[in-house]
Amino acid sequence: PSVSTLQRLASALRLPVAAFFDAHGVRSTIVVQRKNNRSGGAIRNGVLEDLCTGSTMQREQVLLVALQPGADSGESPIAHAGHDVIYCLEGHLTYIVDGRTYELTPGDSLVFEGRLPHRWMNDSDRPARSILIMCPADEELRPAEFRNA
Repeated sequence: PSVSTLQRLASALRLPVAAFFDAHGVRSTIVVQRKNNRSGGAIRNGVLEDLCTGSTMQREQVLLVALQPGADSGESPIAHAGHDVIYCLEGHLTYIVDGRTYELTPGDSLVFEGRLPHRWMNDSDRPARSILIMCPADEELRPAEFRNA
């Protein structure tokens, strides 16, 4: 599925996107994850790996995102409560947030309010990798249109 489809499913179920990849095992205050032993799953033209599986951190999501050339988040813009933080590790990413385009290359970061409609793509001919941190808003502070989404 596309990331926008996963985001809509997660929102409807009131779950973090990482819940689709979490093994729901024992939680620990300290977690070490070796590079070949992370939970995650395939998305269209890419892979999401949860960097926090098994930790006691439950609201924030920290994901390693690997995208093949041509990968994108889907045709529909994504919108959700909270903030997104993206740090580009490798390759080239294009984010369109609230109608404005942001080009990210290794070392660049982008932070925006998740309520702003956004899409992303790897429109280069090389794979791209980034870290995505999704920080949800406090449930009580969420605008009404996000509470029942």
